[in-house]
Amino acid sequence: MILLPCACTQKQESGVKVYRLNTAVATTAKPHPTPTPPHKHSNFHIVKNDDVWATNGEKHLEIDLARQRGTFYIDGRAAMEFPVCTGRKGFETPTGTYTIKEKRRHHRSNIYHVSMPCFMRLTYDGIGLHVGEIRATPASHGCIRLPHEACLPIFHAVSPGTKVVIY
Repeated sequence: MILLPCACTQKQESGVKVYRLNTAVATTAKPHPTPTPPHKHSNFHIVKNDDVWATNGEKHLEIDLARQRGTFYIDGRAAMEFPVCTGRKGFETPTGTYTIKEKRRHHRSNIYHVSMPCFMRLTYDGIGLHVGEIRATPASHGCIRLPHEACLPIFHAVSPGTKVVIY
């Protein structure tokens, strides 16, 4: 399926370009090139499919460490794709299948003494998803950082027990 330009709107939010897919339109025409985000790293964009967000169903997240991208699914359909920043060398983000163990809107690391808004704990030894700085390469101490524009709606949509697959 190719999304036609009329089906996509874009908006700048806190330095991250957000593309909203209001209606998916199938076509066999040559694909319209995706506008280049204004960052030095072309991975700094969020694609949100409002049609999928409007549905209820089973939710899960997938984090692709090689691409530094995450996808939030509702009933097996991509609701949002977003950039992530994962663990740097020596602090690699662990791969595997996890479930969100707890959510804390205002969390502070007791190891690194930094604020981690919208923290979604995956392990009891400190790994989780949270709002944080996104860089072109892995730079965290193992957590998965998301831009605020992606993390906040995901934080509100998920609950403890939501599956997170990291590969």
